Amino acid sequence: MEFSLIERYFQTPFLPLAKAMAERTQTGFGDDCFSLCPAEHESIFVSTDTLVSGVHFFAEDITPNNLENLGYKALAVNISDLAASGATPIAFSLNLSLPNHASFNVREFCESFSKGLLQAAQTFHCALLGGDTTSLGEHIGPVISITAYGLAPKGHQGFHRAHARTGDEVWVSGVPGLALLGLLLELHQRGDVPALVKYAEKIAVLHEACVSAQWFSANIASELLQVQELASQPTPVMAFKTHHHANAFQAMLDLLHRIPEAVSAKALNALHRPKPRLDVSQALMQMLHSHDGHAKPHAAIDLSDGLSGDLLHIASLSQCGVTLNGQAFKQMWLEFWSESEKWLHVLLPISLLGGDDYQLAFTLQNHNIESARHLSGSRLPNDCRLMGVIEPVGLTVPAKGVFLQGINGKRYDLPSMSHQHFAQPSFVFDRINP
Repeated sequence: MEFSLIERYFQTPFLPLAKAMAERTQTGFGDDCFSLCPAEHESIFVSTDTLVSGVHFFAEDITPNNLENLGYKALAVNISDLAASGATPIAFSLNLSLPNHASFNVREFCESFSKGLLQAAQTFHCALLGGDTTSLGEHIGPVISITAYGLAPKGHQGFHRAHARTGDEVWVSGVPGLALLGLLLELHQRGDVPALVKYAEKIAVLHEACVSAQWFSANIASELLQVQELASQPTPVMAFKTHHHANAFQAMLDLLHRIPEAVSAKALNALHRPKPRLDVSQALMQMLHSHDGHAKPHAAIDLSDGLSGDLLHIASLSQCGVTLNGQAFKQMWLEFWSESEKWLHVLLPISLLGGDDYQLAFTLQNHNIESARHLSGSRLPNDCRLMGVIEPVGLTVPAKGVFLQGINGKRYDLPSMSHQHFAQPSFVFDRINP
């Protein structure tokens, strides 16, 4: 059965794409190995990611449409890593581990999953060349592991997280937090109150940090966060650590109840069908190799675990402070959703928390700021925005980390609430003086 599944759902439908890219790849179907054939002026970049049932996707969502989305996303998240490095995808391998029990239909899973996977492979011109299939125990859900390969010019070192420099501008593509908004909508539709409570507690902490930095008025925020009577879903007050957490939960619920259908559709699409920003990556590569005086990119990262946590990787490895501008986040949401102003007290913390966005955050040297801004309407896609700046440790910021720029000129520590597989996030934040 294993080999017939491979041939029917993976080898046969994916083979034309592999043949079309034969100049850079040699198909490995039928063998345990495959080879890549970069030209002398090219280097190979490699990315690998694993998606686990119950962690990265809902274990009970074994329906054709959901499985197609899962197949698409499984490859897209790897392509996103290549984009952050400036590499162009060419091929990938797939390791698929599926439950071995009577209630799990392996054939139906492969049929729907492979459709979405093929859509992504064709969209990103990335050929499936090999992999492995195994069975799991009865009580373990599907595990999907993909390794993707990309090409970049020889000598290109990627936009390493350690390469950010003092004075760089921090840019972000898309709308960070939109995928998390989609997840909150889905959790709300499922009636998963415990999961919503956990997110509300994180949002409450980030909201408090925003208030401290005066990103919005404490009085206005207090009024907006008053506990409201929502007859459709009462608040489980005893589940919260503080009254502030309960307020954040109610504000979040109010947003989810009132969000327009068009906005919710975009949020759910951002969650289930993320778009790797190869267009941004290509623009950064053009800027890097241009000789016309344009600002050069230094560091980049794809936003997979959340904006606050992913930017912390840049700050830690580059030994710097990443300072974010609240007005830029407000403008971002207002441009995306013109009637979002009354929800900014929830949306800004959601953006800072984020997760599963697969947008790109990158730094540009600022010796030619006007040129860089001009590029946002030409080489860089229009949805790339200037969101902050890289600052030296010891002057404006006392330590490496991510900070909020207060309207009073001070810096406020931004706690990382991003997902961590083997650690609990800290809920502590302190005001940082310049």
